Amino acid sequence: MLRTSAANSAAVDRPSHRAVPMGHPTGPTKTYDFTPNGTADVPVWILRVGNGVFVGVAPELSTDTALAIKKHSPFPHTAVMSMLEGGSKNMAEAQSYARLTYEAMDSQYARGSAETVAAKIGDMLHSLRP
Repeated sequence: MLRTSAANSAAVDRPSHRAVPMGHPTGPTKTYDFTPNGTADVPVWILRVGNGVFVGVAPELSTDTALAIKKHSPFPHTAVMSMLEGGSKNMAEAQSYARLTYEAMDSQYARGSAETVAAKIGDMLHSLRP
């Protein structure tokens, strides 16, 4: 549930893909099966302090995703933190799935999840601005 108070917590529901039964490949690969198999919650925490906000998420975000959140924040000071509350697997940006990066193969989230979560966080930040 979203609130208009200074501290918000919410979960964003995103598609997930199945884990490979024996784990991900241990070396370079040219193929990988990213098959969506349901949804996964993405916990999001926002704490507003004066003209700044701290944004936290459970999955490990890429630098590009964190910078996108900062760029679209209406606050002059925005800190993005990942791996909160025990953390979760990587949340790779969409291009990582096409390139078969470690982050994409290690992720429990489907392609496009990072971009969707970043946009939802942007909406949440804009709702906190007076």
